[in-house]
Amino acid sequence: MMKLASLASFILAASATADDNVTGDLDVWDDIFASRDYHILADAQANGLIWTEGPALVTNNDGGGDVMLYFSDVIAAKTYSLDVDKAIRDRTKDKANNSDATTSNILDTYLHVIKERSGDAPQKDDNWRAEPGGNGLACLHGAQRVVILDVDSGTTNALASEYKGKKFNGPNDIVLRSEKNGELFAYFTDPVYAWLEKDRFEDLPYLDERVKSHGPGLCGVYRVKLTEDAHLQTNVKNEVELIASDMMRPN
Repeated sequence: MMKLASLASFILAASATADDNVTGDLDVWDDIFASRDYHILADAQANGLIWTEGPALVTNNDGGGDVMLYFSDVIAAKTYSLDVDKAIRDRTKDKANNSDATTSNILDTYLHVIKERSGDAPQKDDNWRAEPGGNGLACLHGAQRVVILDVDSGTTNALASEYKGKKFNGPNDIVLRSEKNGELFAYFTDPVYAWLEKDRFEDLPYLDERVKSHGPGLCGVYRVKLTEDAHLQTNVKNEVELIASDMMRPN
């Protein structure tokens, strides 16, 4: 079984030189993190990472308690796992030997693709959270649904794909919350950005029209209840509850 650990500060999609200078802008908004040293664990260019989002840090209690980082590349439509413990050990060893491996390809060493798009369906994984029982919850932005992801096989089961018979715009961000009565819910946002078209970033009003014509008619914040057998269910339409509809574009 996997349990969520606290999410710290990660630098994934960055390039580095031998002295760990990050190429590009690095803004730190939290004074606590500003005082910490960072390690580049996965170089973007060397490992083919384009636009990473939705990190979730998970402790695996079935083995040696390894810490895994799961995240998505929204452009490449891939979900990755990164063995944080091994990456840090190797990075520390490199520094001790006065060598530098920050720009090396670590795919299939301790960075693994656990899911990627299949067929012609655009499945942009935008955010990821761990779910009790060894599975994950992922927002498939382009595929317009929230799924339960088996991190071992990469297979998915739809948890929520529509509200009142209309498909979502493109779920974007997701969190887990345990209510006082012990029930577990997944809360997620559904903004307009899945409707973006190439070369139409200035003509944004069309997005709102697309929400009305092709989506649920609003940009909302929703929740759906998680059950113990949710990961086993197929073709089940779970009850989705609208929590907020007064936000213009909840991201």
